[in-house]
Amino acid sequence: MINFISEYRKLSDLPSPKKENFEISKLLEQIRSLFKRECEKRKINLQVEMNDQDLKLCADMFQIEQVLVNMVTNAMEVLSDQADGIIKLSAQSQSDTTEISIEDNGPGITKDIKDKIFIPFFSTKKKGVGIGLSLSKQIITNHSAVILFSSDPGVSTKFIIRFSNK
Repeated sequence: MINFISEYRKLSDLPSPKKENFEISKLLEQIRSLFKRECEKRKINLQVEMNDQDLKLCADMFQIEQVLVNMVTNAMEVLSDQADGIIKLSAQSQSDTTEISIEDNGPGITKDIKDKIFIPFFSTKKKGVGIGLSLSKQIITNHSAVILFSSDPGVSTKFIIRFSNK
């Protein structure tokens, strides 16, 4: 019960984003650096792809970093039993949107749970609390952005965080 209350507070006590401009490439490289050793240990290839190294985003960098840490952690966990695991972080911008993507070649998200993954306290993990994706979605929503995903089981899963440039 104490664990439940603690995790619930994470959702309900989320501070408003403190937005400022930052270079997305630096954030993605920071994430790669943070997970480098663990990915090497698990034989996972963590890639960062940026067409525009100077691409900037106006957001709370710390909060977006939390989302990316959660997404990469989830990807690493689903790839733990896979010999050729790949996690790809990328970012791109079009005239009206900027997107950050997290893609892995893991087992995917099955149709029967696609509608549940953002629900607080829903988890497919034995020791999972089910807070990571719901917290990530709340952070992204507080940025007036959206988080989308597509999954082809056995091929790949891709999460896209889409920010408006307006």
